[in-house]
Amino acid sequence: MDATTILNTVVTGVVGLFGAVAGYLGATKAAQRQINANKTQLAYEYAKEKELRKAQEKEIAAVKALIAELKENQYLCSITEFYPPMSTDIWSNLKGNILIFSASTQLAVLKAYHTIKTYNGVREESIYTAQSPMIKATEVLSIHPDHDASQKNLKMLRTLVYQSCIEADQELTKYLASFTS
Repeated sequence: MDATTILNTVVTGVVGLFGAVAGYLGATKAAQRQINANKTQLAYEYAKEKELRKAQEKEIAAVKALIAELKENQYLCSITEFYPPMSTDIWSNLKGNILIFSASTQLAVLKAYHTIKTYNGVREESIYTAQSPMIKATEVLSIHPDHDASQKNLKMLRTLVYQSCIEADQELTKYLASFTS
């Protein structure tokens, strides 16, 4: 072996070593970029999941509040001494935003609150017709010239409110069950 061959072999070995080191550094740098990209993607996915979970919890709380209001109205329907106004506070807070529900749930909730609004309207009309909003509904109806018609309407509407509240309650309960399954 002469000096040129040895020198050629050493130079080739050094160049090969530099190539290997450069390849290793390039691969390490690429792997680090991939790890950073994965970390960024995971952080994004985590934030997205956290936001989705918060929105879902808010939605569940709203549905539970709606169910509670419907149950309250069912109870108010059982009061026979007078005709109390039915509650629509939660419905008003939701601003009627029910597109998240299935079509059957939307229909049941709309029917319940439409019936409640009709009942409350007839009740208010009876009170204002008697010119005294402080009088109990039973007293108003005894003063009101259309006593029998108003009382029958309110009784019928109270029954409809009760039934529609039960239907909406059942639909919303099914909707809530979909979150746990």
